Amino acid sequence: MIEELDHFKRGSQVINLNAREFARTLDSMTGSALFNGGVSLGKGRGKVKIAISRGLSDEIREIFKDDNPDHRILSTALKFRKRIRKVL
Repeated sequence: MIEELDHFKRGSQVINLNAREFARTLDSMTGSALFNGGVSLGKGRGKVKIAISRGLSDEIREIFKDDNPDHRILSTALKFRKRIRKVL
């Protein structure tokens, strides 16, 4: 999550430097397109996009009782997977 990445950008340890470099790279690759439908990673490779999560899905909540960033990522991925399967 972008929010988690922001927490790591401050400081002088390797993880902080890597977080800043990743944020710069992501910004240079995507610009505002990241917020406007996403950016293609190439034919058949998917997209990078921003997704706003509204909590955990029922399926994820049954497995993981805690609402934390990792579980929200899984919940959002599950939501996109279901959406894609409906299209196919």
